[in-house]
Amino acid sequence: MSRPVVLLTIGGISGIPSVQKELNTLETLLDPFHREGDLTLKLQGFANVTDVAANLESYAGTIELLHYAGHADGGGLDLDGQSAMAEGICNYFRGKTVPKVVFLNGCSTLGQVDDWLRIGVQAVIATATSINDDQAREFSETLYRHLSERATLGAAYQAARDQLSLSNVHLAQAPVTRAVFSSPSDDRPDQLPWGLYLNPETGNDGANYRLPWYQGQILTKVAKSNFQQEQATDNYYLLDVLTALAYHDISIPERVKKADHYESELFDILVESYPWTIGYHLSLLCKATDLRVRIELLTNTYLALGQTLHYVAISEWWWLLEHGHIREDSPPPPQAFHSEDQEIYPVINHWKRFLAWQQYLAKLPGGRGLPRVVPEFRQLAEKLESDADLMSARKLFSSLTSVAELDQLAADPASGEDAEYYLAALLRACSFLVNYQMLAVRNIGVDSKRGSPPSFSHALGKLYANGNSKLTLRGMTEDLEEFYYSRSVILTRREPALHGKPVFICLSPLIIDLYTYYATSPPEGQRSLRIFTFSFTDASGVHGFHTTNRPPFGGEPVTGDYVDTRMRSDEFEVRVQERAGGNRRRRPAGGGQPMLADVNTQMTYLRKDLGL
Repeated sequence: MSRPVVLLTIGGISGIPSVQKELNTLETLLDPFHREGDLTLKLQGFANVTDVAANLESYAGTIELLHYAGHADGGGLDLDGQSAMAEGICNYFRGKTVPKVVFLNGCSTLGQVDDWLRIGVQAVIATATSINDDQAREFSETLYRHLSERATLGAAYQAARDQLSLSNVHLAQAPVTRAVFSSPSDDRPDQLPWGLYLNPETGNDGANYRLPWYQGQILTKVAKSNFQQEQATDNYYLLDVLTALAYHDISIPERVKKADHYESELFDILVESYPWTIGYHLSLLCKATDLRVRIELLTNTYLALGQTLHYVAISEWWWLLEHGHIREDSPPPPQAFHSEDQEIYPVINHWKRFLAWQQYLAKLPGGRGLPRVVPEFRQLAEKLESDADLMSARKLFSSLTSVAELDQLAADPASGEDAEYYLAALLRACSFLVNYQMLAVRNIGVDSKRGSPPSFSHALGKLYANGNSKLTLRGMTEDLEEFYYSRSVILTRREPALHGKPVFICLSPLIIDLYTYYATSPPEGQRSLRIFTFSFTDASGVHGFHTTNRPPFGGEPVTGDYVDTRMRSDEFEVRVQERAGGNRRRRPAGGGQPMLADVNTQMTYLRKDLGL
């Protein structure tokens, strides 16, 4: 696999000495990434049109970040006295993978932004006016320093702006600029000219961009060097997933360091990085050594991963509807997200249904600009339909629909290793899930006083499948208004987006914690768990599947695998429709705060549905 390329280019530098200093500093900051093999750093000093064309041709399809420093204007770049128009440069990328980020650190480059966004670049940093040479260097160095420390592009950009705001008074008086033609400047010294321009087709993907992190590669080197040889490749590929997780979670390398390289502790880190519904099956897989057992657990993890993505996608759609982001006259969504046949439940193609939801959202009016709760779903959907390994993974696991097929695969060690490799590929593609946490809601309290809005209190327990099935409850006092009904299991980002507020989406009734609805402490204790995922409907009603048991490939289910929610199929459909809009909060005619439903009545109704 080709390493992503970071191309640093210096154009015309006559009269702007800070450009060379800028290049030297960026080289120092990015060289560790190059040496550790995460990217190829290509420096191009004093480049002319021919030099740039040659490098664009050589690296086209692999350039991830393109940085230019030197003279420029709204139409193009000054390359050693020659003009290179933005449109012409962009033409080199047509039909090839385009850079994710372009930084045009010259004067008045805003006019070039549309050309880059039009070909698919996720984010462009450009300038609205002439820029001071020393100021340009400081802005660039600050931004890349933060990128090298694992900040997102959005956070690094804001840090660079904040830094310059402190020194702006000094630098505004210096006359040296990066304009193609010297002319009197009418720039306001109190205004910073740099802007971060995001592609509306990819939403916040550009702002969330991070450099490939060289420390992530250390994880698997340490793990593999200490791994027991008799286990062969059993967990080799799973441990490699830690590298992808480290890209999103900068705490993982330190946690690995503290784990003293013991495999069991590394597995705990791996398992805890995924939501409970995935992590539980992953925890069993990490401990298994028998090939036949591992094949079944690989398949179970594949099913759980697809089902979780599918149900989160539906819940995200509900959230978009509830918050008015989808128009009332929009086309109907994909149907039949559940099975009416218990026998085929284990082999439902949740991955295919997940893709159907992503395609549906993308085709809605303004779909690419929807404020997605899980924006990474967009890129994952594209990978699932274009990446060879991910397509092979789906083909392999979707073919395993019976015990006989599992046995056949287990009889061939080479095919078994393929299954290990392909599941790890899917887990790496879904490594962004480490940014999210699944929470169970407990101890719900409502204080309703006449003439005053009701207030809420509750506790949230993080669902980590690291072998400890007990919740660590954390008292909360925030308003529960956002998920006041069917609030059993919720999903939220571990850290809010830049300058954003925490966003919660309710996963129930597709994923439920049975013990949420107990009026008193459940029999096993308040911190106990009984997590079920919606599985199938039949004549008797709606059934959930217990996540701690395996999907039965034919034959009778294991006792305790399923729970009857005592809700009829038609009632479930009504509940789904309520989540899709019929249960929206009403606002008083004169505006003001939304009116909440009677929470106590709602909880009583839900307990009745669940037979509690």
